[in-house]
Amino acid sequence: MGEWMEEYAATDDLNRKYGLLREEITKLRGQREDIEFFDPDAVRDDVRRWNRTVSGDLIVFVANDFGLPKAYRPRNLDKGVQDEIRQAVLQNKYDDTNEDLNEIRRELLDEHPGIHKVIVAEYENGEPRYHLPEGSNETTNFITVREIAGLIDYTTNSFQSNDQSATY
Repeated sequence: MGEWMEEYAATDDLNRKYGLLREEITKLRGQREDIEFFDPDAVRDDVRRWNRTVSGDLIVFVANDFGLPKAYRPRNLDKGVQDEIRQAVLQNKYDDTNEDLNEIRRELLDEHPGIHKVIVAEYENGEPRYHLPEGSNETTNFITVREIAGLIDYTTNSFQSNDQSATY
């Protein structure tokens, strides 16, 4: 067991535990140029396959807590749709009624264990829909709506977004 883990296990101070976790995450993120946390091409292939199971266009946002996030959308779909999904999440918050999209999300997490967080959305007739249970639901791996919107925003609007938004 690593030295930080021993200290983590030994302390009851929640702030110290948080600090130790942040330090370790910082170390791991510093290695992201040297480590491929998930295979972006394999994810793209799976998203393309899952797109055939929905009637609209499938848009998938994925993140590894240590690496850079990625968004996948059909080649013919404008990148601006990603921002429409972000706006829908900000406006509507949680929506746990789209079990078909949740199935895709769970499959993606099972098939790609290096992915920690996923938002699966469908865009059809100008309307986005997504599956997102309340943040306290442990199956999402998200803690807040801000974190969800941040993932979408980073892959859509940041100066790095062209590298983070891929088509299939």
